[in-house]
Amino acid sequence: MPGSRAWRSDAPVQRCIPWFRVADPDASALITVRHLLNQTSGLTGRAGRGTTLAAGMHPLELAVRALATTGLARPPGAAFEYSNLNYTTLGLVVEMAAGEPFEAYLTRHIFEPLTMRHTYTAIQDARRGGLASGYRYWFGFPVAFDAPGHGGTVPAGGIISTAEDMSRYLAMYQGGGRYGGQVVLSPAGIEEMMRPGPPQKRGAFAGAGYGMGWFTGPWGGVDASCHPGDEPGAHAGMALVPRGNWGVVVLFNVGTHGGALPGLLAIEQSVTAMVAGGTARDTGIGAFYAGFDAAVAAALAAEGWSLARLARRPGIEAQGRRRALPLLWEFGIPAAVAVLPTAVFKVNWKGLFLYGPDMSCALAGIGGLSALTGLLRVIKTGQPAHRRPPARQIPATTQRR
Repeated sequence: MPGSRAWRSDAPVQRCIPWFRVADPDASALITVRHLLNQTSGLTGRAGRGTTLAAGMHPLELAVRALATTGLARPPGAAFEYSNLNYTTLGLVVEMAAGEPFEAYLTRHIFEPLTMRHTYTAIQDARRGGLASGYRYWFGFPVAFDAPGHGGTVPAGGIISTAEDMSRYLAMYQGGGRYGGQVVLSPAGIEEMMRPGPPQKRGAFAGAGYGMGWFTGPWGGVDASCHPGDEPGAHAGMALVPRGNWGVVVLFNVGTHGGALPGLLAIEQSVTAMVAGGTARDTGIGAFYAGFDAAVAAALAAEGWSLARLARRPGIEAQGRRRALPLLWEFGIPAAVAVLPTAVFKVNWKGLFLYGPDMSCALAGIGGLSALTGLLRVIKTGQPAHRRPPARQIPATTQRR
């Protein structure tokens, strides 16, 4: 950032934002701008998703002040963990250091020098500029979705753009920080941004390390610096291939954080591979939803059959283990469903419905049917059960003498 010594140093965040706090006061003083840029502050991905959803259209400052009750998973600088909270906080660092709103700073120092005339930070402006309708997957079928706008979370992923504008952004990197005679970044700054940390061991970025806003390593069969982004109703990806002096921008008007997300990433990698002379790969989206839909249908059918079968019974006289085991199963399923979004997907129910509406509805349906079956079992337990009358005993005939 021009004129900002704190931005170019390892200064603590509190030097730019004096009131900056997380739940641990000592750790608050140790978090630096570099930790935020490298995603090594100790803030978690789970907390990042929750705060992104809670922030909504609130101002950026409120989103950062909410961190005062947020705990860290590890000491600052100890390890990488991607969290939207890091770049949300960086947005306020920019505001405080530059003395102007983050959106205004982006416009003056990025959008205008790169002539990005169709790039927006407010969804209302983007809609007036012809924003494409967004979609979400519902059991494999894309359904139109009017995505909410960003407020305090614009720095973490609320920029709306076009492929043409984003190509200018990538061209600036390939030009050593220059575009059309305008200097946007220094070559040294770009080198620092692209310097990768320790490589990821698994996932879509296995073998790639994270620098400052970029993953650098294997992508689509070539060495590249890349970054995808996912929103409810939209997905975007970009990649730079320094050795080939080219880049790729892929924009989707469909978004997902569910099982289809690897398929969207596969499309990004396939485009990169084809430009490099390779071949495309199967996205697997169709196969995923075929299995997902079949599993959901089978689970709902099983739960519905259990409920209907129990409803036909006049009463249950089972006691002890014969009573406890069915109830444990029937109430255990909804209990597991209730904690599944947080435990597995690292997001609350609001976030799960926003990004994966079909998955959240399927889980709610399965859990609800199971709970209803358990409740019906409790009501019917102890009621007289229909018993088949015992067979009438025919007295043996006496032998005649």
